[in-house]
Amino acid sequence: MNDEPKLDKLAVRIAARRAEHAAPAGTDAVPAANPRKIETASLTATSQPVNPGIEQKVREARDAIASSVNPMKVARLLSGIVSLGMAQKDLATVLGVNKSWLSKRLGLLVAPIKVQQLIEAGGLSESEYHNNKNVESQIRSRAGALEYQRMPTLTINIEAARSLAAILRILADKHGASPINFGPAASKKDIASILTYRAGDILELLK
Repeated sequence: MNDEPKLDKLAVRIAARRAEHAAPAGTDAVPAANPRKIETASLTATSQPVNPGIEQKVREARDAIASSVNPMKVARLLSGIVSLGMAQKDLATVLGVNKSWLSKRLGLLVAPIKVQQLIEAGGLSESEYHNNKNVESQIRSRAGALEYQRMPTLTINIEAARSLAAILRILADKHGASPINFGPAASKKDIASILTYRAGDILELLK
């Protein structure tokens, strides 16, 4: 019976010591994150185990994307990471891009060789390749060099262009296509992009 008070006092002392070392509730007493470990943590959270070479490759790819490096070079970097064992969904997560973007960029590596060469040389944009189904037929060889012959253009007034863009936006919404961002403040460049790259997609939905 006499030992019970001693045990109670010991328990109180132990509890007090634990409380001293614990962070008070509602405070910011949390160890600061090590910046060098943030990237590793994001990788390990999405793909276990992590190949030692993947982290460096991911950094290179992230820097290349941020620096707007040629799409073909970026595609090869991304393909190298996937070949090391990282799933595409995990790669998209650590790079902060969506799966569609990643899929399209990797898709450049299976494009016709002429297309790849032109994109790498700067003679053809990646977006034009993805949006123009006839792009390969418009590539010509002149004096040993490849050249992309763009389709002839037609000039219309801005009001007509705005009306056409608005129609495409409505049709895209109605038929479940990717949304078209178009509003009163849309610039000429925005409208030209909508008419050039989305008209063909919408037309296919109406057939």
